[in-house]
Amino acid sequence: FNGGTLQGSLQALWREGGVRRLYQGISLAIIQAPLSRFGDTAANAGVLVLMDVYFPDLPLAAKTAAASTAAAAWRLFLSPLDTLKTVRQVQGEQAMDIIMERVKQRGLGELYAGALANFAANWLGNYPYFTVFNLLSESWLAPEDAAQRIVRNGLIGMCSSICSDVVSNSLRVLKTLRQGARDPTVGYVEAAQQIIAKDGVWGLLGRGLETRLLVNVLQGTFFAIVWKLIE
Repeated sequence: FNGGTLQGSLQALWREGGVRRLYQGISLAIIQAPLSRFGDTAANAGVLVLMDVYFPDLPLAAKTAAASTAAAAWRLFLSPLDTLKTVRQVQGEQAMDIIMERVKQRGLGELYAGALANFAANWLGNYPYFTVFNLLSESWLAPEDAAQRIVRNGLIGMCSSICSDVVSNSLRVLKTLRQGARDPTVGYVEAAQQIIAKDGVWGLLGRGLETRLLVNVLQGTFFAIVWKLIE
């Protein structure tokens, strides 16, 4: 939200409240993360099945684009939960006072703050994720050996997550700034200008990317393994 390095951000959060501050928003994240990930994957699998039945001749990229639209729409439905979680993470103990003041000023629509960037970021994130996921799943045949299958599925999830995060990071930066701001009038253009003025273009493209890659590679690898086991 404020830029800087992972180490600097951790130190700043620690000074604000120690371990408790580092875990602000965890109760909402525990609900939102599995709903988001399983919703994305269910949308991808469901739309691909429908496309195979009704539009079997469409290329995989077109089918994946339709699946990504369905997944992004699901994330849009979860926007209020995502907004509350983000404000809690960014603003800490003051989060509820800030969000209530914003709602008082501009109505319940503030719970959907950043929804446009959220939809675009999720579409732009889901499309490369599931394009890589589907292509690798189709072209890399699953080995007979269980351990090798786990390694295969984990690597597919890791590669998919890296592509997704690199492509969609700038939109997620704007979404976070819009959602977490104290001032409800801050728009996407102003948010982008603030970031570029402070950290340059790379600040917009790469802010928080190292942390996102670290977390999402671990999450994506684990999720791909579990999903393939229950698929």
